Amino acid sequence: ELLAKRNAALAQLATADAQMRAAGVQYNRELWSPQSKQSMGGMGMPNLFDQMFSRPMENFVGSRDTGVERRADLYSSGVQITQAQNAILAAQSQIQAVDAKLRDARSMAPFNGVVMRKFVEVGDTMQPGQPLLVFADVEYLQIAVDVPSRLRPGLSEGMMLQAELDVGNQIIPVRVAQIFPMADAQRHTVKVKFDLPQGVSAPGMYAKVLVPDFTSSAKSYPVIPGSAVRYNGSLPGVYVLGAEGRHELRLIRVGEKQNGMISVLSGLVAGERVLTNPSVALSSAWAAPSGAER
Repeated sequence: ELLAKRNAALAQLATADAQMRAAGVQYNRELWSPQSKQSMGGMGMPNLFDQMFSRPMENFVGSRDTGVERRADLYSSGVQITQAQNAILAAQSQIQAVDAKLRDARSMAPFNGVVMRKFVEVGDTMQPGQPLLVFADVEYLQIAVDVPSRLRPGLSEGMMLQAELDVGNQIIPVRVAQIFPMADAQRHTVKVKFDLPQGVSAPGMYAKVLVPDFTSSAKSYPVIPGSAVRYNGSLPGVYVLGAEGRHELRLIRVGEKQNGMISVLSGLVAGERVLTNPSVALSSAWAAPSGAER
């Protein structure tokens, strides 16, 4: 149907172009050979007498004005040219509208990537503006993080930080790619995007970014062995020796890792003892300790 409309518009364009060329010829003819000066039918001496005496006398006595007639004929020819030009413009606009629909009927990916999600199937009826699919470039991935507003002054584009992937707890370097100019008024956070190295992760994976807090005063944090930390999903925790010798599960917030040791930002205080290597079957309700204490 769209192709048929396009062919009809092309035919209208060709007709309008021919009409404009014909109108141009008529205008030039009127310009160089005015119809107002042409004599009536006839031949011989009567025709010659009419051209030499009758027509000039009509202009002289005011019964006829060949100048006005010539200007009217020129204006009429010019109007025909304008109408033909407008017809060409209308036909071209129709062709452009059909071409836009034909272009929209075929979706071209702007870059190489993979289809992450499909919203339609073959044969479905579509409407303008309806999403078809989610298409992503998986070669260059980013981490999107909602950073607390108080940490925003310590970040700048191009800054290198460290991130921890949820697969294997791998520590990788990341670069600040974009800092959104506005903060979330409800959550008091700023969205920041970090560039990931190629080939270290997959789309949809969870990651934690270590963002420095330059607003906090310097303080020392407890340091525990990495083997003492147990994860429930992405939540780290340790088993602490509590009252009456019972072991309690304590959720913590971990910091930097170095030489097998982890700094604890919150959840522990200096002097508390934790199990360095708790058994899998250990629970906080058990009274008997399992593993060494530190």
